[in-house]
Amino acid sequence: MLSNPENSDSLTDSAPVSPEHLERIAKTFDREYPRLLKWLLRKAPRPAAEEIAATSFAQLLKQPYSSVSRLAAYVRATAENLLFNYYRDTASRRSKLTLLEPEKSTTAPSPEAEVSDDQLKERLAYVIDHMDPELRLALQLRLYEDLSTQEIVERFAARGLDITERTIQRYLGQAIEICRQALGSSEEPKQERSE
Repeated sequence: MLSNPENSDSLTDSAPVSPEHLERIAKTFDREYPRLLKWLLRKAPRPAAEEIAATSFAQLLKQPYSSVSRLAAYVRATAENLLFNYYRDTASRRSKLTLLEPEKSTTAPSPEAEVSDDQLKERLAYVIDHMDPELRLALQLRLYEDLSTQEIVERFAARGLDITERTIQRYLGQAIEICRQALGSSEEPKQERSE
């Protein structure tokens, strides 16, 4: 990455990074990372909090020496922005889960329909969390990030998984079918008990 002068994301555009600057970043990391992670854990689940903290320091490494005078403040502001993005993306994912939900009745005679909808959402989230990793990843990339089949293939390749578009289509079909079956089976026991 450092050897490509055309890469705007590289750590250095024209001059090498000074050892003093790297030392300041290392000291800031040692002092601020535990505090930042503790703060983030109050706002997000551990995997998301750890990723946000790491990404905040990675962004600091990309900044030239003269552009950031208060390193801890920069990292905290970056973490706050990333946390906002996490909340926004989480809300978007939740709204896209409705694509897999059965149609809701507009005229519910009792509040039981709302409780049932909440139970279906919980069941759907559980089923997605417990799918085979490949199926879950394909489904999440399609629904949450709205990626095309080719883009999903590229994401799999970035993780070291060499698969074809046809395989991704099969994964998506299987994942959606698993969700539909799980939602259908969650209603069957209620019908059996009432008979």
